[in-house]
Amino acid sequence: MDMSMSVSMGGMMTIAAGVPSPFDSKYSGLFVGPAIGVATIANVLNRIIHYQPLSGLISTSSPARPKAFFFRAHAPMSVIIREYDYYSLPLSFRKTHFYLPPVGSTTILVAYAVLIVVCAFYKLDPEDLLQWEDVGYRVGFIAICQIPLIVLLAGKRNTIGFLTGVGYERLNWLQRWVARALLTVLIHMGFFLTEWGKYDYIVTKIKEDPLTQKGIIACSILLWLVLSSVAPIQNLSYEIFVVQHIIS
Repeated sequence: MDMSMSVSMGGMMTIAAGVPSPFDSKYSGLFVGPAIGVATIANVLNRIIHYQPLSGLISTSSPARPKAFFFRAHAPMSVIIREYDYYSLPLSFRKTHFYLPPVGSTTILVAYAVLIVVCAFYKLDPEDLLQWEDVGYRVGFIAICQIPLIVLLAGKRNTIGFLTGVGYERLNWLQRWVARALLTVLIHMGFFLTEWGKYDYIVTKIKEDPLTQKGIIACSILLWLVLSSVAPIQNLSYEIFVVQHIIS
């Protein structure tokens, strides 16, 4: 059936006319994937540079000095990137001194947030009542496509850490913030509820539409995953947290 002809009838809800397909949610992967690829290439180059002096011990009297221009430029490039990554702006308020989060981490989070917003609302008008369902579906897809990245970042020996050579302790913060992007399900739910509310259709939809009922359950579980991951709850009993987190 042509997707543009799909409608919602008799409790069987399908994608409405004009709604972006699930493929549109892969736009975010076109950015996240290359970013992981670049970090992987950087990790491979670092390993090559690390082993290059060892291989030159026999053939040259100055093995620690690379010959190729790229490898000679690698050291200052690494220093610049490292300084940018770790720099933290100091601030003072009266007699209180504190530091802002590192610039590198902040840049990644801001870029990721912008990416999610752009992918969710690209070519859609959230102020247009006729496009509210379109926005709702799109944001739902964007929320779901965060899950693979969350899984790839989970665990002390995770896939992205293996590819990029970055330790778990340096990726854990990213995993937590990507998981918080699941809060976009609130936007997904909000657009649908707002539209249904205009026609006093919320209660009827929840009672009669199985897909809406499953969506509310799924949304509740995702919200619980986010809320139960905050530090105060984890600190109550980390072992219980891990078990319920996996089950959820």
